[in-house]
Amino acid sequence: MNIQPTEIQANTSRTIRSIEAEAWIDMLDAAPLPVRKQLGIETFRSDNACFLACRELPAVPFNRGFAVRPQWSASEKEMAEGLRWLDRNASKMWVIQVDEEGFDASSAALSRMGITRKDSGWIKFFSRPVDHIVPNEPRIEIADGGRKATDFANVINAAYGFPTATFEWFKALASRDRWTCYVAYADNEPCSAGAAFFGSAGAWFGIDATLATARGKGLQSAMIARRLRDVGDKGAVIAMAETGRPTTVDSPLGTSFRNYQRAGFEVQHYSANFARDPNAPRSATPVFMM
Repeated sequence: MNIQPTEIQANTSRTIRSIEAEAWIDMLDAAPLPVRKQLGIETFRSDNACFLACRELPAVPFNRGFAVRPQWSASEKEMAEGLRWLDRNASKMWVIQVDEEGFDASSAALSRMGITRKDSGWIKFFSRPVDHIVPNEPRIEIADGGRKATDFANVINAAYGFPTATFEWFKALASRDRWTCYVAYADNEPCSAGAAFFGSAGAWFGIDATLATARGKGLQSAMIARRLRDVGDKGAVIAMAETGRPTTVDSPLGTSFRNYQRAGFEVQHYSANFARDPNAPRSATPVFMM
């Protein structure tokens, strides 16, 4: 298992960040207004960075900032503006993700602002969509409304232990333009979920959730292959995904990492997490890819 990228390709890294920012902002915007108010959902784009907040859902993926362009670290004014926004709007466990491109400048500037490196961070993947055939593929349905959308939201809430309020959010996401949400069934019971966002620069894969009782059966791998086929059919030339960065080859936190590599995704870059809160937990645990 290769945890490191073979070569940092700046243009690909920036494309990945652009896709990621568009997908996450649209995902948070999908939450119905009552849910937005209840969970404290907000988004913010500065000139060169993206910021997400979900104050009452203290999971790192929903409470973070990241540069979309490396110019962000050149402006301490813009950096400070983003940090103030996170302090006002996000859960106290928010992080700033710093990529390998421009890492030294960004980490030095954050250090001067009292923001320090926390953990092993995340890995960003990319793939060129191609036909991926999975033997004995399980029953995978598109959650395009009705009962399937309910199944999609229920699997996510159960797998991640999210609060009840998120159910209506992810149910609404299943019917949102540019999103395709999926449910995998075993013995006619919904047990795994995943989503694909088709953005202006490419596709984003995430919201991978499998119930504990159904893990280890190849459901996530089948879901990855199905999404690659579908976004390829729609004309996507690149797909990206993100997982927690496993600290060792056999780490239990590396299951999603290994599944994406087996599906043909390549490691593009590593993102370190920086935080103001010294007690912020290791971010790979709640990362939205299980």
